[in-house]
Amino acid sequence: MHNPAYNFVLKDYLSLEGIQRVVAFLDAAKLSPNGEAVIVSVIIYAKGKKKTLNEIFAVCNRERDATWMSQDPEVRGDPDAAGTVGEQNRASLQIICHFLGIYNPNDPARKVPGGSLIVKTIEKVFYRFGPANERGEREVVRDGAPLDFPRCKIVFLSNGRRMVLLALKPEYILRTSAVELVFFI
Repeated sequence: MHNPAYNFVLKDYLSLEGIQRVVAFLDAAKLSPNGEAVIVSVIIYAKGKKKTLNEIFAVCNRERDATWMSQDPEVRGDPDAAGTVGEQNRASLQIICHFLGIYNPNDPARKVPGGSLIVKTIEKVFYRFGPANERGEREVVRDGAPLDFPRCKIVFLSNGRRMVLLALKPEYILRTSAVELVFFI
């Protein structure tokens, strides 16, 4: 079962029918939580680049059938998984992004740096992140209004765009207002 928080995230990018198609894909693929987060990020980014859901699902379905369905559900589609499975999933993600003509959110050249950082949004809210562990998980604190989760993964971070966080406990997606500045400390 997919994470219901994705319905909220996707509503800014897709029609109700589009969200239902994504939910059907996620339910059929039975991806791991991190695999789902990555694919939802790819869908959001690809839609922003005017790719259709048919284009997106054509390549995602190929990778699902060729690679993910033979994997344990705990690591299915997770590019951060250890060993050969992680390598397969990173390769699948690279293939998906290549065929869609979009950047790969798991590309080390585009990855959020692992060190501590502070993110300031256009609404003057500061998010303070500790260093990332080997799985990209890090502590987070929001100034002013505390968060109800202490650890997260930064799924998407780009100046001028909304930052997307995957909260780990409880597991859900948080989208901030647009990022104004990123301070690496």
